[in-house]
Amino acid sequence: MSRDAPLPIHDVAPPVAPPSGPTPARPPVRPLRRFVLSGPILGALIYVGLFARSLIGFGAGEYMGVEDSGIIDRAIAMFKTEVLTLQAQLLGLYAAVGAVVGTLAYLFLLAVATLRAKPLPGSWRLGLRVLGLVLLVHTGFLLSSMLEYPQVYYDPFFAKGGVWKALQVAVTDYTSPGFYRGLAWFAALGWVSTVAAAVARARAIARFPRRSAALAGVLGVGLGVWVGAATIAPTPPVTKANVLVLAVDSLRPDFISADLTPRLHALSTDAVVFDDAYTVMARTFPSWVSMLTGQYPHTHGVRHMFPSPENLAVRRHTVIDELAARGYRTAVISDFAGDIFSRIELGFEEVRVPRFTLWSNVALGGFKLHHHILPYLLSVLGSTKQFPILKLWERLADPSLVTREVWDWIANGDGRPFALVVFYSGAHFPYAAPYPYYQEGTAAAYDGPSRYHKAAWVDADHAPGAEEQAQAVALYRGALRGTDAAIGTLLDRLDGAGLMAQTSIIVTADHGENLYESGFGIGHGDHLRGTVSSKIPLIVRPAAGKTAWKPHRVPNTVRSIDLGPTLASLVGARLDKADGTSLLPLIEGRERLSDPPVFFETGLWFINPEAEVLKNRTLPFMQGFGAFAVAPDTKEIFLDPSLDDDFLVAKHRAVYHDGWKLMYVPTREKVLWELYDTKKDPFEEKDVASTHPEQVERLKPMLREWILRDPALRPQGEWFVPAPELRR
Repeated sequence: MSRDAPLPIHDVAPPVAPPSGPTPARPPVRPLRRFVLSGPILGALIYVGLFARSLIGFGAGEYMGVEDSGIIDRAIAMFKTEVLTLQAQLLGLYAAVGAVVGTLAYLFLLAVATLRAKPLPGSWRLGLRVLGLVLLVHTGFLLSSMLEYPQVYYDPFFAKGGVWKALQVAVTDYTSPGFYRGLAWFAALGWVSTVAAAVARARAIARFPRRSAALAGVLGVGLGVWVGAATIAPTPPVTKANVLVLAVDSLRPDFISADLTPRLHALSTDAVVFDDAYTVMARTFPSWVSMLTGQYPHTHGVRHMFPSPENLAVRRHTVIDELAARGYRTAVISDFAGDIFSRIELGFEEVRVPRFTLWSNVALGGFKLHHHILPYLLSVLGSTKQFPILKLWERLADPSLVTREVWDWIANGDGRPFALVVFYSGAHFPYAAPYPYYQEGTAAAYDGPSRYHKAAWVDADHAPGAEEQAQAVALYRGALRGTDAAIGTLLDRLDGAGLMAQTSIIVTADHGENLYESGFGIGHGDHLRGTVSSKIPLIVRPAAGKTAWKPHRVPNTVRSIDLGPTLASLVGARLDKADGTSLLPLIEGRERLSDPPVFFETGLWFINPEAEVLKNRTLPFMQGFGAFAVAPDTKEIFLDPSLDDDFLVAKHRAVYHDGWKLMYVPTREKVLWELYDTKKDPFEEKDVASTHPEQVERLKPMLREWILRDPALRPQGEWFVPAPELRR
């Protein structure tokens, strides 16, 4: 046969001499048809079966460990068409992945048959072999992803108990990423070498379907393009100072150490560290608005996590506006806890955060069901870029994904200096760290519901025991360690690109975290006892040449509302109408003779807090999700405006000054005024108001005057009650 002669296309071995006598005629099987039916179609059908299997596990509505089965029916009724459309799209995604895996399985079997010079088996046997290979490949992806992110597979496996729980425990306790990487390399090299060998054989080439070979080539080229596309572009040169705020949700300064957070600790040794910094409100939304505006919540108007659309429509002036006006490229990048930036305009040019609406939560619920597609969305793609809705999932708070997105944004700059806020959510409840951090420090014998993340809220009447509490603290520590590693990766890349010296870096948090100390429960913003949820880290390392400074620690009391004015000062700007003041003098080493008082207020209680210190010390006015309304156009979730006044009355408030804290605690019977000597009693366990009346007399006018700056309140005896006539 000449080299240029067309090659015959077969998928069977060379014909042999037929036996004597008549042979029943068999209709010929067209190679392309058989390939399609046994490869992509069969693979797609297998994955459609996995889609159906996932739907069986549909459960109750849940957010941050709070369940409300009734919300499912209401949400599906509201978004029936959208839910069906989303599920249809996911079904198509399943089918597409299955078609690819099925095709690869078929090509492998065809290559083996070609090398052995034997025909492919009959349709049923071939189908069973394709089925086996497809399920084997899928199982490998599933188990590998389960090891990396066990929290997202918790409900269909661990929570079901029995063999499913045993499987997940075996995966997370007795396998490693190296094991799955080895399997993946073995499978990939085996597939490539087998197919390549089949193609290389002179006689096999004639029998290897051209279309199949072409498809294999396309798959290989596509893989190369995909891997190449993942390569980060070179960093463009930047000639002006940058501003980088690295914030970690719920980060307590007493957990920053050389052992637990070595990268943050190392950064702090070459920076100015404020040892007595406090947030004015330990809830993410009001806290961030306070930091960026430099104002107390009653000044900027965001009083809780679910403000109304009318409230959010008010444009607040922030330090980001000042930076943008001076030519900075501005952005905020975050995962689930950063959804607040999607709900309010704070001046950022780019907002790369998940959007929090009723529909986004329903849509996320649609993804949560499908644990058989999650391995391909998470571990194969390696980011949430293609499916940003997954950034809203509190069990998927992988800080390395945030760092990857941050570096992508920095590397693709336009030559302007950048002002970037990076907000890591991993240390926020439920402390869902990826591998290996969910294992670090946790008890090997622990087998409870919080094995991989803090599984559910309880109330003070059903507080968890010592084992559960220790597990929660260990999970929090693991989440911090993982976040520190991701921050270290970002700092290394900045250093490698020559950007460290010309970037002012600020490390802080929106609030701290109660971790069962002295009956405080777990969480933040529910009460004002102690300092562990209100004290925050504040580490400032100015860019080279920006100001006269040297590394030192500052003992002065400072506030989160001082951050905005300080950032403005670092770029030569001012933040007008701020309640806070610039800390630049303290950064430069100048002394401050006296510190201003710090005022605090609590957040919104929409569940019973896990805090013994709140027993009989609240004014309950709502429970669960029923107190929320939904904007008809945007589907934003907000507190029913009819409850705003009740919420303002129920707030606890406090003032801290010169080591003393005075608390205002309204109850149904009376107002409690409690005084604590924080130097002698850091956990604020003993009320000393009766033995130190002089401190009460000194601090009470301060606190009353600050409370009455709120235009929505007026005094009524010892209480502060709504003043509708004074509202803005």
